[in-house]
Amino acid sequence: MTDPVSRAAPFVAAALWAVGPGCSPSASPEHPNLLLITVDTLRADRLGCYGAPADPSPRIDTLATQGVLLEAAATSLPRTTQALASLLTGRHPDEHGVLEIGEYLTLETVTLAEHLEAAGYHTAAVSANTLASSFQGLHQGFDEFVDANELQHRYDSQGGSGGFHAATVTDVALELLERHGATSPWFLWVHYLDPHFPYDAPDPDPGPDVETARAFYEEIKTLEPKTAAVHFDLAGRSSAVRDTMDRLYDAEVRYTDRQIGRLLDTWRARPAAPPTLLVFTSDHGESLGEHGYFYEHGDFVFEPSVRIPMIFHAPWRLPAARRVVDPVSIVDVVPTICELLELPALPGATGIDISELLAGCPQADPRGPVFCQSGSALRPHNPIRAFAGRRRGEGPGKPAFLSARDGDWVLVRRTSSGRTLLHNAASDPTFRIDLAAEHPERTERLAAALETHGGVLRDRWLMVRDGDWKLQRIPTLEGYQDRLYDLAADPTETVDLAFRHPDLAARLATELDRHQSQAPEPAPAHYRGAAEEAEIDRRLRSLGYIE
Repeated sequence: MTDPVSRAAPFVAAALWAVGPGCSPSASPEHPNLLLITVDTLRADRLGCYGAPADPSPRIDTLATQGVLLEAAATSLPRTTQALASLLTGRHPDEHGVLEIGEYLTLETVTLAEHLEAAGYHTAAVSANTLASSFQGLHQGFDEFVDANELQHRYDSQGGSGGFHAATVTDVALELLERHGATSPWFLWVHYLDPHFPYDAPDPDPGPDVETARAFYEEIKTLEPKTAAVHFDLAGRSSAVRDTMDRLYDAEVRYTDRQIGRLLDTWRARPAAPPTLLVFTSDHGESLGEHGYFYEHGDFVFEPSVRIPMIFHAPWRLPAARRVVDPVSIVDVVPTICELLELPALPGATGIDISELLAGCPQADPRGPVFCQSGSALRPHNPIRAFAGRRRGEGPGKPAFLSARDGDWVLVRRTSSGRTLLHNAASDPTFRIDLAAEHPERTERLAAALETHGGVLRDRWLMVRDGDWKLQRIPTLEGYQDRLYDLAADPTETVDLAFRHPDLAARLATELDRHQSQAPEPAPAHYRGAAEEAEIDRRLRSLGYIE
């Protein structure tokens, strides 16, 4: 297990930082501003400051040299609405109640924006993702909230999805900064979307592979269901273009990095700009073929989707060019922001204030274990899965479909009618042929497994990490199975060490059990009227989340 220490960044010498007795900083500026930058679907390992080659992110790398970089930050659930709800509330998904795609954060949950607004901050946000908008309740507490729908309306002249591109997001963020930058204190949240699939940066690397990718995107539009046929590589469609997708993803990162640089240049060029706390992070990562999962996130808790970049910059309080190796969570951001801004703790937040860890205080306590859970799959891949991705079945909190899987055989049950279908994913990847009558014994066995282990939360993968050791709890037809990985020696999570280290596996399993036992019962799904639900479905369908 890695000791809770930090090491100097490899690209710059560690800066000296003078602190007072007991690691107490000098007097903080009065009412610092807050700039929160998040990039949707951004893998940490695709940034230069996290070891990516070819300098794909020079502006973010520079920010890392000026602040504190967290090497092992994890999301709470690798999907946008759920993770950003955790970011803005300091709570895990079971605590804030947003568990599925399309659900929203209720008014009873206090957000960071509401907390800062009550403290006298002017609050503004611009978000390019339709799943990070007022429809999801993430606008709470913002005096101004420019979401993806408004961006698209304002920039339809660009054609296609131009309103969602990073240049447009930066333009609107700079408008907000120009309009309210002189107002102090202020909080600005900027959420970029570009690394999200499909990877279509406005200026990708030239070459024939770009046309191959565009042909792939067009093919996807004809596949039903897209989520099963593409993201799980049925018929080899995804793996055939993996090298191209990998390169185009990096092109998105480079493009977004330039636009973040433009935002930071303007922010820093303002005359007599007051001190600003800058926090940079992501909602989740992206799987680019690891573990047979392509161009998607949310169904598993492997590192490509769970690990996120995280940088804090507060020159009056934190050192420059510091790297922290202790695992931390996205739920820790809000408690740490409140401490660095010298504000009271956010009501209801359960994350940990890691400001002393960031500052390198000798007396800083270790953060402790970090937890994460997967979302529910939109199409069956794990043995027990909620099939529809939204809890809108029969009764509050019920999924529309449940499924059980054994190899290529997939049983699907519609919860509203109880009708059960059996499909073979190898010969029928679009699940159009019901084979239940031809295979009654297989159907009965899978149906029994579904009765025993099915449910809204039973389909989720769970994770706990302590130092370099990570335990995954995976649903199977017989119940959960625990797997143990040493991320220092096995960063790709391919060698299960649970049988070699049973005591360590048992300790982490106990931590996970404790965390789960403390979680509240999942609240019923929160939905709006039929018209708004139809609009949310339209947006989800446009992003490929539902069929």
